[in-house]
Amino acid sequence: VNSPYAASLIGNLKHWLDDDPEIMELAQQLPQIRRENICKV
Repeated sequence: VNSPYAASLIGNLKHWLDDDPEIMELAQQLPQIRRENICKV
């Protein structure tokens, strides 16, 4: 995306999510999360 508006919005969204306790917990678990377990059919 080459839109300055979109780039600004995405940058702000990252900062807003960094303060969310649920997002922080998920980020700590990321190394343990495996795509194979999430996408089981």
